Amino acid sequence: MIRQIDAVSHHNRLRPLPPALLCGFGALLGLGAYLSHPAVRLLILIWAAVWTIGYAGVPARLYMLMTGAACLFFAAGLPAIIVEIGSAAAEEKAEHFRLFHIYGRSIYLTSSGIQTAWEAFTRMLACLASSYMVILTVPVPELLAALKKLRVPSVVLDLIMIMYRFIFILWLEAADMKTAQQARGGHNGLKGRLNDTAMLAVHLFTSSMRRYHMLHQGLTARGYDGHIPLPSLRMGAIPGRYKLEIIGGVAVLLLLEITIRLEVWP
Repeated sequence: MIRQIDAVSHHNRLRPLPPALLCGFGALLGLGAYLSHPAVRLLILIWAAVWTIGYAGVPARLYMLMTGAACLFFAAGLPAIIVEIGSAAAEEKAEHFRLFHIYGRSIYLTSSGIQTAWEAFTRMLACLASSYMVILTVPVPELLAALKKLRVPSVVLDLIMIMYRFIFILWLEAADMKTAQQARGGHNGLKGRLNDTAMLAVHLFTSSMRRYHMLHQGLTARGYDGHIPLPSLRMGAIPGRYKLEIIGGVAVLLLLEITIRLEVWP
């Protein structure tokens, strides 16, 4: 999936647009997703998905797979938000939906917990959509160039660049090691999978350290002085339809958010 994300970010229909526009627009939508009400967040989610899938041409299957993976992590922490365990007296004081009663204790869902979970879920989806619009349409070198323009410290950019490089190296190393283990009859049964996965992790750490030393020697041989040069930020004209849509869409979202706040807090 990592290689597919990188390939899509380099080959999509929004590549002619300036990276600063996509990064700024994504950051603006992310800020709005964090601060707005659930109804506005859902509109941000749809708008960002239209830009990513519709305008950029990102495969819907990849987009849904990435979103689904994030939702699994959210679902893992959901019981801690909506499920409560208490006595019958505590249960009576709260608006709840009882699941079952055992050993004098009730396990129930609270209405406040469900409301909190819904707000967190909409915020997560909207923020993810805003992030995906940048991740899937702007290549990492251009993203780093935009961050450099925003005065992000060079040491942070160098670390991001090195980590970005090592992601692909470690991914290929892990895939090759797993293939070699399977060719020797490994990953057979649950116990075998656990043992082989532990061995793979140990060998992967050793291999990554060896690769790190090779990278350090290569950078030193090329005159590395503590700073990795980045490409200059690509500029360009913004098509009128995109400019009009961004201005109009942001104005509509702001108007809707103000209307909701006035109705909720008169």
